[in-house]
Amino acid sequence: MIKNTLYFLYLILSISLGCNTTHQQPRANAFKSLNVPNLYARVNDYADILTDPEEDQLNDLLKSLEDSIGSQLIILTIDSLDERTIEEYSMDVANDWRIGRADYNDGILITLAMKDRKIRIEVGYGLEQIIRDEIAKKIIDSTMLPEFRKGDFYSGLTKASQVLIDLIYGNPNLVGNKWTPEKKEE
Repeated sequence: MIKNTLYFLYLILSISLGCNTTHQQPRANAFKSLNVPNLYARVNDYADILTDPEEDQLNDLLKSLEDSIGSQLIILTIDSLDERTIEEYSMDVANDWRIGRADYNDGILITLAMKDRKIRIEVGYGLEQIIRDEIAKKIIDSTMLPEFRKGDFYSGLTKASQVLIDLIYGNPNLVGNKWTPEKKEE
């Protein structure tokens, strides 16, 4: 009986020490440990595939959306995903950077991982009525990839950004509204 009681106390003590929150890192630092780079502009070219004038022109284009509608479009280029999926990485970056306005959740992140040859357009919930997954995939396949295959990353990113911006400009009343699939009637 005493042996069982001591074992139980040891177990409770172990669990209590393991749950001590005073030594845990804040949530913001948790993302940084996942190799999320710092946000420094609307175009974050960590893979160094754009010239300075190209970055400036893209930054101006993305700023025009933010200034007029309020939605944010951010571009990130990196060398490698470090064995992570593009979906996981993009979501971690979008969450860490808090792209878009909090009340609208209207941010978009274009992630380009060069060595992994992966591209993702991560769309905030507040823009899903305008840019659903199938639309984002079509933009990648028909707008970005043809330019990237020619080695023209600037053109691919610019054209894709313009398509996304045009979709938002064409539907400003839908910004901030979460998309819900229609229920089929039986």
